[in-house]
Amino acid sequence: MSVLVFGASSGYGLSIVRNSLEGGKKVIACSRKAKSAETLNQLTAKYREQIHISNVDVTKVKEIKRLYQQANSLCKKIDEIYFTVGHAQDTKNVYPLTASSRNNYFSLLKVNSFSAFEVLRQGIQILKDPFCGIYVYLSSTAAISSNCGHGAYNTSKLLLNGLMINYASELYNKGINVKVLGLDPWEACTQMNRDSNISPEHLLPILEAIVMCKDWLRSGHIYTPDGNEVVFPGVELYGKNLFDLYKKLYSRSLLYKRADYII
Repeated sequence: MSVLVFGASSGYGLSIVRNSLEGGKKVIACSRKAKSAETLNQLTAKYREQIHISNVDVTKVKEIKRLYQQANSLCKKIDEIYFTVGHAQDTKNVYPLTASSRNNYFSLLKVNSFSAFEVLRQGIQILKDPFCGIYVYLSSTAAISSNCGHGAYNTSKLLLNGLMINYASELYNKGINVKVLGLDPWEACTQMNRDSNISPEHLLPILEAIVMCKDWLRSGHIYTPDGNEVVFPGVELYGKNLFDLYKKLYSRSLLYKRADYII
């Protein structure tokens, strides 16, 4: 099994990298400064044969293409792709939304929305055929929020959801066997939310459920860490908790207990 993680040097991405390595998977870990990230270099020293680190700026298409070409030479196929990159809104940009400069707003959209879309598009075009794995992107509750002062970030996540559910639908109709799924991670202690007392590892149970149940999941759906679906326009809900589906399929329980991840 091979895993590709965007945003791998910290937070959710780093948790996914570490968990994948511990599970015996091969990992391609990338971020803007991945090769200088102390955490990734420590993992490389321990899992030298399993991990490949690459510097990738997801706002640059040439770098995304180069990464996928490397992936083709490193792995027989990529089974899982995670996009955990995110750009927080500058808190100096107070509301109304129109007070944000055009450059600041579109730079936020470029990272949070367009880059996630480009990573998926280039992967389907370049990765070895058939790429029949899953692509999981981190959504946000902000996508359905109108919280004053956060309009730029909120709308960047709204656009991300819209791009992904539409692309998921189109891929399905074209018969391309790629599951595109979203995950609203709530909050945890990451660079965007340093005051949280929840470890980023709280996503690991739901990610295991997604990976194990992917063949039964509808592409385009968005989940929360407790296994429930996010209500979002254009998504026809499956109506079943993902952990319940996991138990039905594998006759064993996989639970999410938020208190277990307090740090």
